[in-house]
Amino acid sequence: MEPNTGTSRSGGDAAEARAAASQILERLEAEEMPPKPARRPMPQERRVAVNWFHAVREHERRRNAGDPGVVLARRLSSAEYNYTIRDLTGVDIQLR
Repeated sequence: MEPNTGTSRSGGDAAEARAAASQILERLEAEEMPPKPARRPMPQERRVAVNWFHAVREHERRRNAGDPGVVLARRLSSAEYNYTIRDLTGVDIQLR
């Protein structure tokens, strides 16, 4: 159920794509999509499209379950470093 775009997306592009997909889904469900000059889908076609959007969302939700996203590394303060060394080695040293 994964859409194949043929390209990888950056985080910003992916966020924009999710926002656009949400808007399309809302309009399909409200029967506002596609715009009037275009051919309107039959109710069954609309249901298939809406179900596909929901299936993709569910697939992504399950695929990313428990994933906290990017975890940035940060520097330890002197005190945190000293405590870490003490906890790991049992040696209480004071580096400054």
